[in-house]
Amino acid sequence: IVVRPACWTGIGGGARTGAGGGDVVSGGGDPGCQAAHCSATLRGTTEGQPDRGPPSGESAGTGAGGGMPRVPVDPGRDLYGGMLFQGKRFQRVLGYQAMAATSCVAEISTVTTDSWFSAFFPAGLLLGDPGARDAFMHAIQCCVPNATLLPEGVARIYPGSPPDGATSVILSAKERHREGDSYTYDLDVRDHSGALVERWEGLRLRAVRKQDGRGPWVPAL
Repeated sequence: IVVRPACWTGIGGGARTGAGGGDVVSGGGDPGCQAAHCSATLRGTTEGQPDRGPPSGESAGTGAGGGMPRVPVDPGRDLYGGMLFQGKRFQRVLGYQAMAATSCVAEISTVTTDSWFSAFFPAGLLLGDPGARDAFMHAIQCCVPNATLLPEGVARIYPGSPPDGATSVILSAKERHREGDSYTYDLDVRDHSGALVERWEGLRLRAVRKQDGRGPWVPAL
């Protein structure tokens, strides 16, 4: 899946399919929806997503980040409403198990009580929870606390679903490359046994609304 997001004021678009996949585009609310604001290439495959094993410092015996002490940050109190601007249904970061300038390990809630659609539409989600997926991206904000990181695109996503009954997953994000205000990250999402649930490769984030770096921030940041 290759996604290039941007802002739009309405919904429109179309799809072009071919052997093994297709391209999809969402247009803006302008007459005719001529401006392509978000596009993706979807490819079906029978191959499973590559599992290179837990990130350095994690072990299968303790699960993904299991056994690691929590970083002394309360996202609900210290991050959301300030450094993190996301609204209630997107506030899924439960805590951090590791936090550094180029990487983080965070626990992400997969539970929501809010409906995504009106009562006239089916409530099922075929491609997973948008709130949790948004948190996979904005949890990385702790690595660059002096600016706001906005997504520009992603090279590839291997989508997946957490095990039945799971209420949270563990996100491991690591910076692959930085050039100016552009950051590229790779993401692994695992269940609490350490099994790989979902992988993102080449997530591109751009730093905007940069500050002078003086904070105030909680000490962990």
